[in-house]
Amino acid sequence: MDWSFLLPPFQPVKLPSLGLMYDESHLLKSGWVNIRAYTVREDALKANINRENIQQVINTILSYCIQEQVDINTLTSEDAFYLLVWLRANSYNAFFDIDFKCPYCKNQSLSPVDLRLLEVNYLNEGAKKTIEIELPVSKLKAVLKCYYRKDELDIRQKVHSKYPFFEEEEEKIDEERKKLALLLRRSHNIEKITLQDSKEVIDKKDIDELCINYLHSNDALFIDGEIEKNFSHGVDVNTKVNCINCNKEVKIALPASDEFFRPHRYIYDRL
Repeated sequence: MDWSFLLPPFQPVKLPSLGLMYDESHLLKSGWVNIRAYTVREDALKANINRENIQQVINTILSYCIQEQVDINTLTSEDAFYLLVWLRANSYNAFFDIDFKCPYCKNQSLSPVDLRLLEVNYLNEGAKKTIEIELPVSKLKAVLKCYYRKDELDIRQKVHSKYPFFEEEEEKIDEERKKLALLLRRSHNIEKITLQDSKEVIDKKDIDELCINYLHSNDALFIDGEIEKNFSHGVDVNTKVNCINCNKEVKIALPASDEFFRPHRYIYDRL
């Protein structure tokens, strides 16, 4: 029996990057992607997600659901996350229950968020793939680029190489992982450094070393501002919810929890 007629249809979806961060030969250069909702095949993959394989599983899921035969690692990080939000909203239902501790009454609360109402930021039409800047303190010149899925995987590998996962581990170790990942993310937005003697540095290990141990704080802030100004796009994960206990409005970031990837129950009254 051929059950393929039951597969969800592919739908055209506009990417937050507008395709501006991709090479001319890239299949998503138009700024549009054809994507379909999840089937049980993708559900089975999500059921086995853990913190060690999550990035690889995400890549596999996206490759199954995107019609274009594109290398998922070449997507911008923001485009990939936007597509995950789209899949969550269109495969199940658009409501995502956020479990949080209210900062006002200190009680646990649960509040639904409509994923369709999250703000999506699109790149400006004139956005360029790379920009060159001069750092205000060190006077080094840097070529900045967008952040891609391949950067996420590379950073994850570097962090886990330094801080491997253990069944029982201290909270302090997890904080060290987060700090290192933050420093490495800035490094992965840098394509090239030019020294004052015109020597060019493109080796990623050297740029990592600069960003982890030697970059001046004001230079780092300047880089972050230029990245935000020139490359920021995608879903704004910050939203407002109401505490069910004290009814105060709370600003919160959308958590990437198990419930986000795979709801635990079918919600009839929200369809």
